[in-house]
Parts: sequence; C-alpha cells; structure tokens
Amino acid sequence: MPLLHMIKINKWYLCSDRTFDWLSKGDIPSDPLYSFGINGNSMSVWYYENQEITHRIVAALASNKQDIQEINFLIIEENELKEHEFKIVHANGSTPDNELNLNFHHNITDISAHKILNYVKHLWNMDQQKFIDKIIRFQPKDVMNHIKQGITNGWIKERILSEKIKRKLYPNHE
Repeated sequence: MPLLHMIKINKWYLCSDRTFDWLSKGDIPSDPLYSFGINGNSMSVWYYENQEITHRIVAALASNKQDIQEINFLIIEENELKEHEFKIVHANGSTPDNELNLNFHHNITDISAHKILNYVKHLWNMDQQKFIDKIIRFQPKDVMNHIKQGITNGWIKERILSEKIKRKLYPNHE
C-alpha cells in the first residue's frame, strides 16, 4: 500500500526548467532534501488507503497549525521503500485525530544521509511529469473544507483549533 509524506513542494522548483549551472554533473540542489522534514533520523508517513482517509489526514494535520495553508503530499510506493532500504514501523501520530493516528500513521526510520540523498536523487532525476503525478496538493480552501468536515464528523474538536483558523472557518461568528 502506498504511503503519504507531507513535503514542502516549493523546494522542488516545479515551475522552472530545473537548470542549475553551478551543479556538477549528477549533483542536485540541497533544497529538496530540506523538504522532507526528517527529524531524529525518521519521517512521518500515512497509509494512503483512499480519498476519504486522505482528506481526514489533511484535516488532522491542518488542525495542528496556527493558520490555514496549502498541504502537499508525496506518494511513496512500496517498491521505493525496498529499493532505498527504508524501514517502516508503526508509530502513533501526533494529530488530534486519535483513531487516525493509531490506524494509519507510521514512521520511516533509520534514515541515513546516504539513503535520503539517493532517494531524493531518484525523485529529482525522474521525468518531471512522473514526479508531479506523485504529488497530491490541497489548496487552503480545500484544507479549510476538510477541517470543517473533520469537525462535523467528530474527528477534530473545534476547541483545539487556533483562533486564527476559527476566524477563517467562521468569519461571521464572534
């Protein structure tokens, strides 16, 4: 089953021709490495089961933020995990949706600099359209709608949201 990992898509230069004259042949810029948010030699991933679960993940992750912002996921296929020797372990997520944390969250662990560099090179060197097809993007308006749906369905408690998010969700409410 594929996994979703939240990334900072602006670090991938999708709008440019990705030409960097200063790089040596076969080298890549360092910004895409930053986009993975690796912490403690691991990174957070979610099982990509279906669209409803994905929307629920968006709501859960966004509800932890101070403001509504775009959310982007990279789809990581199982064969990529094996090819790049990534180890996946079950780990509770840290979102307000406890059921989601328990059933869908995992970590890719034991990530060395060598492993992540090879994976990023793999992504960087693939056909740009294939890379774009591995991205799922949620614009702020969609994120806001998924938070509302999460509240309606009882996955997210409104009281945990930042005041700024509450004002955006309910602009006419005092």
